[in-house]
Amino acid sequence: MISPDVANSELTARGKKLSAIIQEHEDGYYEIDLTGKFIYFNRAMEQISGYTANELMTMSSSDLVAPENLATAQQMFQDALKKGTTAQFVEISFQKKSGQAAFVKMTAAPIRDTQGESTGFHGFVRDITAQHISDEQQKDAQAQLDVIHTSLEEAVAEANVKAVEAEIANIELNQIFNTSLDGMWILDLERNVIRVNDTMIRILELPKEEIEGRKCYDILAGHCCLNQECTVKQIKRKKVPILADIELPVRGQSAPFSLTATPFYGIESDLVGVLENFRDITERKQAEETLQQANDELKRLATIDGLTNIANRRTLDERLENEWRRITREKGDLSLIICDVDFFKKYNDAYGHQEGDECLKSVAQALEAAVRRPADFVARYGGEEFAAILPNTDLEGAACVAENIRRTVMDLEIEHQSSETAAVVTLSLGVATVQPKVGHIPEILLTTADQALYRAKEAGRNRVVSNNVIFPEDNN
Repeated sequence: MISPDVANSELTARGKKLSAIIQEHEDGYYEIDLTGKFIYFNRAMEQISGYTANELMTMSSSDLVAPENLATAQQMFQDALKKGTTAQFVEISFQKKSGQAAFVKMTAAPIRDTQGESTGFHGFVRDITAQHISDEQQKDAQAQLDVIHTSLEEAVAEANVKAVEAEIANIELNQIFNTSLDGMWILDLERNVIRVNDTMIRILELPKEEIEGRKCYDILAGHCCLNQECTVKQIKRKKVPILADIELPVRGQSAPFSLTATPFYGIESDLVGVLENFRDITERKQAEETLQQANDELKRLATIDGLTNIANRRTLDERLENEWRRITREKGDLSLIICDVDFFKKYNDAYGHQEGDECLKSVAQALEAAVRRPADFVARYGGEEFAAILPNTDLEGAACVAENIRRTVMDLEIEHQSSETAAVVTLSLGVATVQPKVGHIPEILLTTADQALYRAKEAGRNRVVSNNVIFPEDNN
């Protein structure tokens, strides 16, 4: 016959183990009596509500539920009491201490005494506010999602179960497992599954008897390993929680899950296994991908001219700065072409702005076709002006490229009856070449090319004029 002291010790140890699981869980956990008054809850519940433990102990569950959701919450508790099992979760909103609303998923199941009578309810609460925020707030929500995995603290409270038989504690443990919205199982140190909850059974799509008693790696085919090293082995060695994102096969497809593996201790506080928690993070991953795509598109739009779909002035300035620094080190030539559509204002006046836009698009395409080397760079300089950066190209070579651009645009044969130069659209082009020097900036190349363009216009337009850059000290 087991002595009262031994039985009491085992009950206490089971209570500690049960409390540790509850306190380590990322979702809020609560226990209320039949009137709704809180009798137990974990720290996550305090964080979701914003109330301290002392404040919650004086409150009822109805104090947290938003008035418009009270009927829904009450119906959930009634269904749980009527069916005697976990009620289907509901989505409602909480009123936090700060006055803000928190959207949550909530489950409920009846608590029964040793005679099987219902004495209250317990369940889990998950904060899903991030799924309801506006698109403008999505970026901040994603930053919060990146830090959802926090270090799990040691068990901080002894459950008041000394007067409850060991079998009742075991039943409560099963109830906690089965009301969790996450998949959970416990592994022994040999990696055998010794307990699994209903959510995990649904994830694996296997009967309970085909999960418990088997090796975890036989069920998940290696998905429970991190960097080819089993979580059980890592916890045996380090005795600390492990957090990781993994892929699990769900309904024939691979789905992303967040895995939290924590040490599981026995009666003598010795390590006896590992508690693993699997959270479906498909929505989080989709939000992250959507955010990344949006950021990529914003970066692309920031570098492209919206009309001509070639690089814009800002990108041209950055590229010229980079090439200037690079060629300064290599001591080579750097050339720049600036060109202008001749009499473009008259073209707009004669044919309209829509035709003017189409003209600029055609000119941009012609420039890209005429500037063929991968290292060369074409951009819209502003208005009807365009530019081309030609690294490692001397003045003669740059002038040849400019002449090729001029002929290519003329060959488009875009009608321009208002031009004083030709019956088709033409370009005036200024070319400048420099051997960059330390202590100078690329604006001198821009200025010289612009001066050459001005001379081309003064000389009658539809022509190329070129200049070598002269540094101020070269005039001394």
